[in-house]
Amino acid sequence: MTTKRDPLIVTMPDTRPAREERLKMLWEQMLSQNPANKDFIEVILTMKSFATAAYDELLKRAPSNTELRRCLLCKDGSVSVKAGKRILANDPTNNDLAQLVNWGDDNTSDKAWQELLRRNKQSAVANETLKEIITSSCHNVAEYRDKKKFRELAAKLLLVQSPGKSDLICIMEHCSEKLAGQAMEEFVGQNPTNEDLCNVLKRVRHGRIAIMAMGRLVYTRFLSNDALILIITTQVSLGDNAYEWRRQALVKLVLQNPTQEQLVELVKRVPKEFENQVWELFLYTNPSEEMLLSLMEINAVAEILRRPNPSRKALRKILEWSEEGFEEYKEKAARMLLENGANHGDLVLIEGNVSSLAAEARKRLPPKSVKEIIQQMRNIGA
Repeated sequence: MTTKRDPLIVTMPDTRPAREERLKMLWEQMLSQNPANKDFIEVILTMKSFATAAYDELLKRAPSNTELRRCLLCKDGSVSVKAGKRILANDPTNNDLAQLVNWGDDNTSDKAWQELLRRNKQSAVANETLKEIITSSCHNVAEYRDKKKFRELAAKLLLVQSPGKSDLICIMEHCSEKLAGQAMEEFVGQNPTNEDLCNVLKRVRHGRIAIMAMGRLVYTRFLSNDALILIITTQVSLGDNAYEWRRQALVKLVLQNPTQEQLVELVKRVPKEFENQVWELFLYTNPSEEMLLSLMEINAVAEILRRPNPSRKALRKILEWSEEGFEEYKEKAARMLLENGANHGDLVLIEGNVSSLAAEARKRLPPKSVKEIIQQMRNIGA
């Protein structure tokens, strides 16, 4: 059974005027089928050339502010501006205003913010609404204007209206170091739990804030292994105190008998200054060959090759690694395979991955067929 093709597609030549005429016919066909508001919004967001026409049609249907908010994302800046003005004139909720601050043009964003301030004098704007502005990293799609100014203003307002710990962490995560410092002072005054302080380390990238959180955690009497590992592995720009907090956390961790799985995570992310101590601690647990292979790093490879009778699987895995710095270990793994009766697959791996032993591997391989030779020439780039 053949599918019937649209005669318009068949008969119209593939030229720009023809495509425009085709699009116009499809648009009229769409209007004749009484499309829903969501259909017009889809056109507004995905078809710049029809965005204005679709927006005009949408307005005829008295769209809600929620629907108009989606139009703020239109790539046609004029439509985005019109939608913002319409929302402002349509009794916007605080959440509507927050979205206008985030996504509106400069003028609309300023008006929305001023309206939020006016309402805040009568009844405090909800912390969640302010956090909506603070957490926004968006830019206006049409004009690409940064909204950092409003994030800072929202944070200042949030700081003076009884913020909770989650509100303060939000400020520390998204705002300037100065505001983050003010938030941290308020946060410390609320007697944060270990879990709260760990959340700061996970989310905040300001070095001074991270050090404060580290210090309070290290001096906690009972601290979980996971929290200690977080202190040791936190990767932010830190000052001189960071080394001491990490060192103390590592000492505590050793005394608390971490599990092998916890040590694997620590080995993967440990800072260089503690790499040797952590590795020795990990080896003390006698990790399996499989666990060492999962680490994919030089210390693990060296440990595998140091052990008597490493498995063929481990040796082949070492040969397959392409990272720099493994050449010495790859050669050692290849020699072990050759000394223990390398099979055809082993020899192919050695030939392709260890240049110093490639000739030896070729001697042991059976002669290649013509087809294999041609394929190898293609692989080389002949």
